[in-house]
Amino acid sequence: FFFFLSVYEGQQGQVKHDGSLSSSFPISNGVKQGCFLAPTSFCIFFSIMLLEAKDDLPDGIYIRFPTNGSLFNVRRLLERMETIEELITKLLFADNCAFLAHTEEALQYIVNRFSDAAKNFGLTISLKKTEVLYQPPPRKAYSPHISIDGTNLNAMEHFTCLGSVISSDATVSKDLDNRLSIASSSFGRLSKRVWQSHSLRLSTKLQVYRAVVVTTIMYGAETWVLYRKQIGLLERFHQRCLRSFLGIKWQDHVSNEEVLKRGSLPIVESILF
Repeated sequence: FFFFLSVYEGQQGQVKHDGSLSSSFPISNGVKQGCFLAPTSFCIFFSIMLLEAKDDLPDGIYIRFPTNGSLFNVRRLLERMETIEELITKLLFADNCAFLAHTEEALQYIVNRFSDAAKNFGLTISLKKTEVLYQPPPRKAYSPHISIDGTNLNAMEHFTCLGSVISSDATVSKDLDNRLSIASSSFGRLSKRVWQSHSLRLSTKLQVYRAVVVTTIMYGAETWVLYRKQIGLLERFHQRCLRSFLGIKWQDHVSNEEVLKRGSLPIVESILF
């Protein structure tokens, strides 16, 4: 459901639907728009609803993780590590919720439980915004059929969740392309005011580059599994940006190592890991 509630003085509200506003009506409960209690109250309400929806759910995805050292410690990788296995049925962040399952039947059961819990708490699920993504084994094509109250949900090959692009092929290619596009746009918007400005010191430009461009392109990088070719794409973008505001042209024959030295910045691979 889609609605917009605006609160005015005297506790009067209106509902906007299909571009038109309804007549004013008195508001007897709730909080004013912009009040910090609104998201807090919703998160508490949503958490209680999820407790009912996931109570004794038997299905989900098991995740096994080590408990006796860093995953990227080579010595630890060669040793036999103690692990803990946990059943994960959902992923939560603020008002975002993603349900996980290994089979279509299990996911349909979880979705039914969630739908029933939403009805019990007086909430309506937006079917247009609810999507399904299936990550099949290699060379196996399949489109899942998950429904809510008889309405089939859209099966997507990829969708954006919390700023990251999740793909059905379980690769980060689309997410990486998306990050490069956003970072390139951020760099371009600052071209005249920052990079080409003669009133700003180089140290200031480098700080802006770290704060705006590097953080943008590295958003969600903790979950990436990259190949050497993909790391190369990030490194080339990194070099183009640095050479741009350092005033280094290709005719100058300056090595990549020298560019990083002048910018006092490491290679992308060291930032990633």
